[in-house]
Amino acid sequence: MPSSNLPRPTASSNQPPTANVVIKPLLNFLNQTNSSFLSNLRPYDVYRAKHEIPIRFALFRKTAFNFRDDEATGVRYQNLFDAMVDAVEVCEMVHKRH
Repeated sequence: MPSSNLPRPTASSNQPPTANVVIKPLLNFLNQTNSSFLSNLRPYDVYRAKHEIPIRFALFRKTAFNFRDDEATGVRYQNLFDAMVDAVEVCEMVHKRH
């Protein structure tokens, strides 16, 4: 179970045109106003949409093989929430470069 076909956080991206029309201007505005970025992450909702995600991984339940590796970074995720946080951070970093 350690490896799976689930997307890794470093492969995250925003879907066009959302990326250029919404996300980039929003991040620029927050940067200019020195404001915080709030993201409402709900792992259970992702689990409901993608049943290949183990329920215990989505609900912070510990098991012997309850982790997912991101091959690009070597980061080991113990739960879906942490992976989602990193996915948001990756998207933000990508937009800061462009």
